[in-house]
Amino acid sequence: MTTPKKTTKKRRRTIKRILVSQPPPADVALSPFRQLEKYNVTIEYRSFIEIRAINTREYYRQKTPIDQYTAVIFTSRKAIDHFFDMMNRIRYEMRPDIRYFCTSEQVAIYLQKFITYRRRKIFYPESETRDFFKILRKYKKEKFFFPVPSTYAGAQKIIEFLEKHQVDYSAPVFYHIEAADLSDLDINRFDIIAFFSPFGVQSLFKNFPDYEPGHTKIAVFGENTLKAAEEKGLEVHIQAPTAEHRSLVGAIEAYLKKHKRVR
Repeated sequence: MTTPKKTTKKRRRTIKRILVSQPPPADVALSPFRQLEKYNVTIEYRSFIEIRAINTREYYRQKTPIDQYTAVIFTSRKAIDHFFDMMNRIRYEMRPDIRYFCTSEQVAIYLQKFITYRRRKIFYPESETRDFFKILRKYKKEKFFFPVPSTYAGAQKIIEFLEKHQVDYSAPVFYHIEAADLSDLDINRFDIIAFFSPFGVQSLFKNFPDYEPGHTKIAVFGENTLKAAEEKGLEVHIQAPTAEHRSLVGAIEAYLKKHKRVR
């Protein structure tokens, strides 16, 4: 009589290291990711991208004087930073009647660092991307100034929408996004990698063309980042924003609660 083999349950790999694909904050102690350390994890930061701003000559060469527009579209905090930096360099003061259209609430909140908040001036969708297009359609008589990076699929979708609905707009390039050199990074030693933009995902595969996540869990913020990850064949385990979690930190914490013990 043969003894039946015992089936061994596959042990789940312990989550110890989280890689945030962004540069470290000026004060790490104030980073929202610090709250995850109670789950016995180490947080590491590494920017996956390098950003190069255009100079004033490049701006003027595009022949899109801001004073001819009534509204500005922002898709990210980087776009806001580079836009207002350029306005400072050309010594242009934004008119108080300009309207601002942001693709998310997070972008709208960040905009308040640069302008006085008024609800009638700042517009953003409550949830999904298609809601943003509804807002644009409602205000399609505006003349839109849309500062964009040199390559960004999300920007192209907005441009296609503006073209389709015959909206008056210009989309000048305000900055260039390039993959950072990650050749010194041991990418396989991390248990979670957090991505915040499609560029981060693109940089991962530019640096590691044959990358396979193996045990690593993929966390993404934003619909465009999710799409970029899925197009590269990555399985996304953690996502934000959702109805349950507005931030990626909150989504990662919920995931850790299921797999870690609080110390």
